[in-house]
Amino acid sequence: MSAFPRTVNFLLHGMNAVEFRKLNKVGSNSQPNAFPMLFGKTTEAVVRIQMDLPTLKADLNYKQACKEYLDDKSYIPLEYMKAGYKCSGYMISYRTSASLVRFFLTNKSNRDKSFPKFSFTWFVNLAHDNTDDLYTADYDLYEFFVKNRFELNDAFIFFLGDHGPRFGSEAKTDFGQREANNPFLYVIVPETLREKQLHKQLQENSKQLVTHHDLHSTLKDILYFQTSSSFSDITFKKFNSNPRGSSLLRRFEDGVLRTCKTLPIPFHYCICQFRMVNVSDSNLTTTLGRIAAERLADELKLQGVSDICEEIALEKVIKAEKYALSGDITINTNPTTYGTYEVVFEVAPPAKGQFQARK
Repeated sequence: MSAFPRTVNFLLHGMNAVEFRKLNKVGSNSQPNAFPMLFGKTTEAVVRIQMDLPTLKADLNYKQACKEYLDDKSYIPLEYMKAGYKCSGYMISYRTSASLVRFFLTNKSNRDKSFPKFSFTWFVNLAHDNTDDLYTADYDLYEFFVKNRFELNDAFIFFLGDHGPRFGSEAKTDFGQREANNPFLYVIVPETLREKQLHKQLQENSKQLVTHHDLHSTLKDILYFQTSSSFSDITFKKFNSNPRGSSLLRRFEDGVLRTCKTLPIPFHYCICQFRMVNVSDSNLTTTLGRIAAERLADELKLQGVSDICEEIALEKVIKAEKYALSGDITINTNPTTYGTYEVVFEVAPPAKGQFQARK
Protein backbone atom coordinates (compact mmCIF):
# COMPACT_ATOMS: atom_id res chain seq x y z
CA MET A 1 0.00 0.00 0.00
CA SER A 2 2.05 2.93 -1.30
CA ALA A 3 -0.48 5.42 0.11
CA PHE A 4 0.05 4.25 3.73
CA PRO A 5 3.83 3.66 4.08
CA ARG A 6 4.06 4.60 7.78
CA THR A 7 0.89 2.74 8.74
CA VAL A 8 1.73 -0.40 6.81
CA ASN A 9 5.30 -0.47 8.11
CA PHE A 10 4.02 -0.36 11.70
CA LEU A 11 1.35 -3.01 11.06
CA LEU A 12 3.89 -5.39 9.52
CA HIS A 13 6.78 -4.83 11.93
CA GLY A 14 5.05 -3.53 15.05
CA MET A 15 1.95 -5.74 15.11
CA ASN A 16 3.04 -8.73 13.00
CA ALA A 17 0.30 -8.15 10.43
CA VAL A 18 -0.07 -10.59 7.54
CA GLU A 19 -0.38 -8.95 4.13
CA PHE A 20 -2.74 -10.52 1.57
CA ARG A 21 -1.64 -9.30 -1.85
CA LYS A 22 -4.20 -11.32 -3.79
CA LEU A 23 -7.54 -10.06 -2.49
CA ASN A 24 -9.83 -10.00 -5.54
CA LYS A 25 -12.97 -7.89 -5.51
CA VAL A 26 -16.19 -9.64 -6.57
CA GLY A 27 -18.35 -6.59 -7.34
CA SER A 28 -18.11 -3.29 -9.16
CA ASN A 29 -18.26 -0.93 -6.19
CA SER A 30 -18.72 -0.88 -2.41
CA GLN A 31 -22.12 -2.50 -1.96
CA PRO A 32 -21.56 -5.71 -4.00
CA ASN A 33 -18.31 -6.28 -2.09
CA ALA A 34 -19.80 -5.47 1.31
CA PHE A 35 -22.66 -7.96 0.96
CA PRO A 36 -20.38 -11.01 0.54
CA MET A 37 -18.26 -9.88 3.50
CA LEU A 38 -21.10 -8.97 5.88
CA PHE A 39 -23.92 -11.25 4.66
CA GLY A 40 -22.15 -13.98 2.71
CA LYS A 41 -24.46 -13.16 -0.21
CA THR A 42 -23.89 -11.76 -3.70
CA THR A 43 -25.79 -8.90 -5.33
CA GLU A 44 -24.07 -9.22 -8.72
CA ALA A 45 -24.10 -12.23 -11.01
CA VAL A 46 -20.78 -14.04 -11.36
CA VAL A 47 -20.32 -14.02 -15.14
CA ARG A 48 -17.76 -16.60 -16.28
CA ILE A 49 -18.76 -17.45 -19.84
CA GLN A 50 -15.28 -16.40 -21.02
CA MET A 51 -13.91 -19.32 -18.99
CA ASP A 52 -16.50 -21.76 -20.39
CA LEU A 53 -18.31 -21.81 -17.05
CA PRO A 54 -21.98 -21.09 -16.29
CA THR A 55 -23.02 -17.74 -14.85
CA LEU A 56 -23.87 -17.84 -11.14
CA LYS A 57 -27.01 -15.83 -10.45
CA ALA A 58 -26.92 -13.20 -7.72
CA ASP A 59 -28.29 -14.30 -4.34
CA LEU A 60 -30.05 -10.96 -3.79
CA ASN A 61 -31.06 -8.01 -5.89
CA TYR A 62 -30.94 -4.44 -4.64
CA LYS A 63 -34.72 -4.17 -4.25
CA GLN A 64 -34.77 -7.31 -2.11
CA ALA A 65 -31.90 -6.18 0.05
CA CYS A 66 -33.57 -2.86 0.85
CA LYS A 67 -36.98 -4.33 1.75
CA GLU A 68 -36.04 -7.37 3.82
CA TYR A 69 -35.31 -7.48 7.54
CA LEU A 70 -31.83 -8.57 8.60
CA ASP A 71 -33.03 -10.81 11.44
CA ASP A 72 -32.96 -14.02 9.41
CA LYS A 73 -29.74 -13.18 7.55
CA SER A 74 -26.18 -13.96 8.58
CA TYR A 75 -25.31 -10.28 9.06
CA ILE A 76 -21.92 -10.15 10.79
CA PRO A 77 -22.39 -7.09 13.09
CA LEU A 78 -25.77 -8.44 14.24
CA GLU A 79 -24.29 -11.92 14.79
CA TYR A 80 -21.59 -10.48 17.04
CA MET A 81 -24.09 -8.34 18.93
CA LYS A 82 -26.35 -11.35 19.57
CA ALA A 83 -23.33 -13.24 20.89
CA GLY A 84 -22.74 -10.61 23.57
CA TYR A 85 -20.33 -8.25 21.87
CA LYS A 86 -20.81 -4.54 22.51
CA CYS A 87 -21.63 -2.78 19.25
CA SER A 88 -22.14 0.98 19.22
CA GLY A 89 -24.11 0.99 15.97
CA TYR A 90 -23.93 3.48 13.13
CA MET A 91 -24.27 6.70 15.09
CA ILE A 92 -20.99 8.42 14.29
CA SER A 93 -19.91 9.84 10.95
CA TYR A 94 -16.14 9.80 10.55
CA ARG A 95 -15.55 12.41 7.88
CA THR A 96 -11.79 12.19 8.35
CA SER A 97 -9.38 9.59 9.63
CA ALA A 98 -8.35 12.03 12.38
CA SER A 99 -11.88 12.00 13.80
CA LEU A 100 -11.65 8.23 14.28
CA VAL A 101 -8.43 8.64 16.25
CA ARG A 102 -9.95 11.30 18.48
CA PHE A 103 -13.11 9.25 19.10
CA PHE A 104 -11.24 6.10 20.06
CA LEU A 105 -8.82 7.90 22.35
CA THR A 106 -11.59 9.75 24.22
CA ASN A 107 -14.04 6.84 24.49
CA LYS A 108 -13.17 5.01 27.72
CA SER A 109 -15.38 2.03 26.87
CA ASN A 110 -12.91 1.06 24.15
CA ARG A 111 -10.28 0.47 26.84
CA ASP A 112 -12.59 -1.61 29.05
CA LYS A 113 -11.67 -5.28 28.58
CA SER A 114 -14.42 -6.69 30.81
CA PHE A 115 -16.62 -7.39 27.78
CA PRO A 116 -15.94 -8.23 24.10
CA LYS A 117 -16.31 -5.51 21.48
CA PHE A 118 -16.95 -5.46 17.75
CA SER A 119 -16.13 -2.37 15.71
CA PHE A 120 -16.77 -1.79 12.03
CA THR A 121 -15.51 1.46 10.48
CA TRP A 122 -16.00 2.34 6.82
CA PHE A 123 -14.23 5.48 5.54
CA VAL A 124 -16.53 6.30 2.63
CA ASN A 125 -15.33 9.88 2.15
CA LEU A 126 -11.63 9.24 2.59
CA ALA A 127 -10.75 8.41 -1.02
CA HIS A 128 -13.97 7.69 -2.89
CA ASP A 129 -13.60 10.45 -5.47
CA ASN A 130 -9.92 11.29 -5.09
CA THR A 131 -7.21 8.87 -3.98
CA ASP A 132 -4.88 11.76 -3.10
CA ASP A 133 -6.60 12.01 0.29
CA LEU A 134 -5.29 8.55 1.17
CA TYR A 135 -1.77 9.92 1.55
CA THR A 136 -2.84 12.53 4.11
CA ALA A 137 -4.64 9.85 6.15
CA ASP A 138 -1.43 7.87 6.62
CA TYR A 139 -0.36 9.99 9.62
CA ASP A 140 -3.74 9.71 11.34
CA LEU A 141 -4.00 5.95 10.89
CA TYR A 142 -0.40 5.46 11.98
CA GLU A 143 -1.13 7.49 15.12
CA PHE A 144 -4.26 5.45 15.78
CA PHE A 145 -2.49 2.09 15.68
CA VAL A 146 0.61 3.27 17.58
CA LYS A 147 -1.30 4.91 20.43
CA ASN A 148 -3.75 2.02 20.78
CA ARG A 149 -1.40 -0.90 20.16
CA PHE A 150 -1.68 -2.19 23.73
CA GLU A 151 -5.48 -1.93 23.80
CA LEU A 152 -5.55 -3.81 20.47
CA ASN A 153 -3.10 -6.54 21.49
CA ASP A 154 -5.90 -9.03 22.15
CA ALA A 155 -7.94 -8.15 19.05
CA PHE A 156 -8.40 -9.50 15.56
CA ILE A 157 -7.98 -6.61 13.13
CA PHE A 158 -8.89 -6.60 9.44
CA PHE A 159 -7.55 -3.53 7.64
CA LEU A 160 -8.77 -3.61 4.05
CA GLY A 161 -10.34 -1.94 1.05
CA ASP A 162 -13.52 -3.00 -0.69
CA HIS A 163 -12.08 -2.14 -4.10
CA GLY A 164 -9.34 -0.02 -5.63
CA PRO A 165 -9.55 3.41 -7.32
CA ARG A 166 -12.59 4.00 -9.54
CA PHE A 167 -12.33 7.78 -9.95
CA GLY A 168 -9.59 10.35 -10.34
CA SER A 169 -6.46 10.44 -12.47
CA GLU A 170 -5.05 7.20 -11.04
CA ALA A 171 -8.09 5.20 -12.18
CA LYS A 172 -7.34 6.11 -15.80
CA THR A 173 -3.90 4.48 -15.77
CA ASP A 174 -3.18 0.81 -16.49
CA PHE A 175 -1.85 0.46 -12.95
CA GLY A 176 -4.98 2.03 -11.48
CA GLN A 177 -7.24 -0.25 -13.50
CA ARG A 178 -5.43 -3.29 -12.15
CA GLU A 179 -5.53 -1.89 -8.61
CA ALA A 180 -9.30 -1.34 -8.90
CA ASN A 181 -9.79 -5.11 -8.81
CA ASN A 182 -7.12 -5.77 -6.19
CA PRO A 183 -7.81 -3.93 -2.90
CA PHE A 184 -5.45 -4.19 0.06
CA LEU A 185 -5.88 -6.51 3.05
CA TYR A 186 -3.87 -6.80 6.28
CA VAL A 187 -4.87 -9.22 9.03
CA ILE A 188 -3.64 -8.94 12.62
CA VAL A 189 -4.28 -11.64 15.23
CA PRO A 190 -4.06 -11.30 19.03
CA GLU A 191 -0.51 -11.20 20.38
CA THR A 192 -0.91 -14.56 22.16
CA LEU A 193 -1.57 -16.26 18.79
CA ARG A 194 1.27 -14.75 16.78
CA GLU A 195 3.66 -17.63 17.43
CA LYS A 196 0.99 -20.30 17.09
CA GLN A 197 0.08 -22.59 14.21
CA LEU A 198 -2.92 -20.40 13.36
CA HIS A 199 -0.65 -17.47 12.51
CA LYS A 200 1.56 -19.69 10.36
CA GLN A 201 -1.51 -20.93 8.51
CA LEU A 202 -2.63 -17.34 7.98
CA GLN A 203 0.76 -16.54 6.44
CA GLU A 204 0.49 -19.58 4.18
CA ASN A 205 -3.00 -18.59 3.05
CA SER A 206 -1.82 -15.07 2.23
CA LYS A 207 -0.07 -16.49 -0.84
CA GLN A 208 -3.41 -17.59 -2.31
CA LEU A 209 -6.20 -15.81 -4.18
CA VAL A 210 -8.92 -14.72 -1.72
CA THR A 211 -12.21 -12.79 -1.83
CA HIS A 212 -14.54 -10.94 0.51
CA HIS A 213 -16.49 -14.21 0.86
CA ASP A 214 -13.49 -15.59 2.74
CA LEU A 215 -13.62 -12.66 5.16
CA HIS A 216 -17.23 -13.51 5.99
CA SER A 217 -16.28 -17.11 6.79
CA THR A 218 -13.30 -15.93 8.84
CA LEU A 219 -15.46 -13.65 10.99
CA LYS A 220 -17.95 -16.49 11.54
CA ASP A 221 -15.07 -18.82 12.40
CA ILE A 222 -13.76 -16.42 15.06
CA LEU A 223 -17.18 -15.99 16.63
CA TYR A 224 -18.58 -19.53 16.63
CA PHE A 225 -15.94 -22.18 16.07
CA GLN A 226 -12.37 -21.22 16.96
CA THR A 227 -13.07 -20.40 20.61
CA SER A 228 -13.91 -24.04 21.43
CA SER A 229 -10.37 -25.08 20.43
CA SER A 230 -8.65 -21.96 21.82
CA PHE A 231 -7.91 -21.02 18.21
CA SER A 232 -5.85 -24.13 17.55
CA ASP A 233 -8.06 -25.83 14.93
CA ILE A 234 -6.71 -25.13 11.44
CA THR A 235 -8.45 -27.99 9.61
CA PHE A 236 -10.58 -27.08 6.58
CA LYS A 237 -14.21 -26.28 7.35
CA LYS A 238 -17.19 -25.75 5.07
CA PHE A 239 -19.48 -22.91 6.20
CA ASN A 240 -23.18 -23.41 5.56
CA SER A 241 -23.96 -19.69 5.73
CA ASN A 242 -21.58 -19.03 2.84
CA PRO A 243 -20.20 -22.12 1.07
CA ARG A 244 -18.31 -19.85 -1.34
CA GLY A 245 -15.99 -18.67 1.43
CA SER A 246 -13.21 -20.31 3.43
CA SER A 247 -11.76 -19.15 6.74
CA LEU A 248 -8.37 -17.50 6.41
CA LEU A 249 -7.44 -19.06 9.76
CA ARG A 250 -7.71 -22.62 8.44
CA ARG A 251 -6.31 -24.71 5.63
CA PHE A 252 -8.05 -24.16 2.33
CA GLU A 253 -9.87 -27.06 0.69
CA ASP A 254 -7.41 -29.78 -0.27
CA GLY A 255 -6.92 -30.41 -3.98
CA VAL A 256 -8.76 -27.26 -5.10
CA LEU A 257 -6.58 -24.74 -6.91
CA ARG A 258 -7.78 -21.26 -5.96
CA THR A 259 -8.28 -19.40 -9.25
CA CYS A 260 -10.98 -17.26 -10.84
CA LYS A 261 -12.46 -20.51 -12.15
CA THR A 262 -12.94 -22.06 -8.72
CA LEU A 263 -13.78 -18.91 -6.72
CA PRO A 264 -16.89 -16.72 -7.22
CA ILE A 265 -15.03 -14.02 -9.15
CA PRO A 266 -16.58 -12.50 -12.31
CA PHE A 267 -14.14 -12.75 -15.20
CA HIS A 268 -14.02 -8.98 -15.75
CA TYR A 269 -12.71 -8.46 -12.19
CA CYS A 270 -10.21 -11.33 -12.23
CA ILE A 271 -6.70 -10.21 -11.24
CA CYS A 272 -5.05 -13.24 -12.86
CA GLN A 273 -2.81 -12.12 -15.71
CA PHE A 274 -3.80 -12.92 -19.30
CA ARG A 275 -1.88 -12.21 -22.47
CA MET A 276 -3.42 -9.26 -24.31
CA VAL A 277 -3.18 -8.47 -28.03
CA ASN A 278 -3.78 -4.98 -29.40
CA VAL A 279 -6.62 -4.74 -31.92
CA SER A 280 -5.04 -3.24 -35.05
CA ASP A 281 -8.13 -3.39 -37.28
CA SER A 282 -9.59 0.13 -37.12
CA ASN A 283 -13.01 -1.03 -38.29
CA LEU A 284 -13.15 -3.68 -35.56
CA THR A 285 -11.98 -1.13 -32.99
CA THR A 286 -14.78 1.26 -33.96
CA THR A 287 -17.34 -1.55 -33.92
CA LEU A 288 -16.26 -2.62 -30.44
CA GLY A 289 -16.51 0.96 -29.18
CA ARG A 290 -19.94 1.47 -30.74
CA ILE A 291 -21.28 -1.76 -29.24
CA ALA A 292 -19.88 -0.84 -25.82
CA ALA A 293 -21.50 2.62 -25.98
CA GLU A 294 -24.82 1.07 -27.01
CA ARG A 295 -24.63 -1.36 -24.08
CA LEU A 296 -24.00 1.58 -21.76
CA ALA A 297 -27.06 3.40 -23.13
CA ASP A 298 -29.14 0.22 -22.74
CA GLU A 299 -28.05 -0.08 -19.11
CA LEU A 300 -29.16 3.49 -18.38
CA LYS A 301 -32.50 2.71 -19.98
CA LEU A 302 -32.81 -0.51 -17.99
CA GLN A 303 -32.21 1.42 -14.76
CA GLY A 304 -34.87 3.95 -15.74
CA VAL A 305 -32.55 6.97 -15.77
CA SER A 306 -32.01 7.56 -19.49
CA ASP A 307 -34.55 10.42 -19.47
CA ILE A 308 -32.44 12.43 -17.04
CA CYS A 309 -29.09 11.57 -18.63
CA GLU A 310 -27.43 13.03 -21.70
CA GLU A 311 -27.52 10.98 -24.88
CA ILE A 312 -24.80 8.34 -25.04
CA ALA A 313 -22.88 8.11 -28.31
CA LEU A 314 -19.35 6.99 -29.09
CA GLU A 315 -16.77 9.77 -29.40
CA LYS A 316 -13.58 7.71 -29.70
CA VAL A 317 -11.94 4.45 -28.69
CA ILE A 318 -8.91 5.00 -26.48
CA LYS A 319 -7.75 1.39 -26.33
CA ALA A 320 -8.98 -1.96 -27.61
CA GLU A 321 -7.33 -5.26 -26.72
CA LYS A 322 -8.19 -8.91 -27.21
CA TYR A 323 -7.63 -11.61 -24.61
CA ALA A 324 -5.42 -14.38 -25.95
CA LEU A 325 -7.46 -17.19 -24.41
CA SER A 326 -7.07 -20.82 -25.42
CA GLY A 327 -10.72 -21.13 -26.46
CA ASP A 328 -10.71 -18.30 -29.02
CA ILE A 329 -11.89 -19.12 -32.53
CA THR A 330 -10.75 -17.31 -35.67
CA ILE A 331 -12.71 -17.86 -38.87
CA ASN A 332 -10.19 -17.73 -41.69
CA THR A 333 -12.74 -17.01 -44.41
CA ASN A 334 -14.12 -14.01 -42.54
CA PRO A 335 -12.25 -11.07 -40.99
CA THR A 336 -14.48 -11.31 -37.89
CA THR A 337 -12.68 -12.69 -34.86
CA TYR A 338 -14.67 -14.20 -32.02
CA GLY A 339 -13.20 -13.73 -28.59
CA THR A 340 -13.10 -11.60 -25.46
CA TYR A 341 -12.20 -7.93 -25.76
CA GLU A 342 -11.44 -5.07 -23.41
CA VAL A 343 -12.33 -1.60 -24.65
CA VAL A 344 -11.66 1.80 -23.11
CA PHE A 345 -13.82 4.41 -24.81
CA GLU A 346 -15.03 7.97 -24.48
CA VAL A 347 -18.58 9.13 -25.17
CA ALA A 348 -19.41 12.31 -27.05
CA PRO A 349 -20.24 15.63 -25.36
CA PRO A 350 -22.14 16.72 -23.42
CA ALA A 351 -22.03 13.34 -21.62
CA LYS A 352 -18.24 13.28 -22.06
CA GLY A 353 -17.31 10.31 -19.89
CA GLN A 354 -14.63 7.62 -20.11
CA PHE A 355 -15.62 4.00 -19.61
CA GLN A 356 -14.17 0.52 -19.74
CA ALA A 357 -15.94 -2.57 -21.04
CA ARG A 358 -14.89 -6.20 -21.11
CA LYS A 359 -16.92 -8.58 -23.26
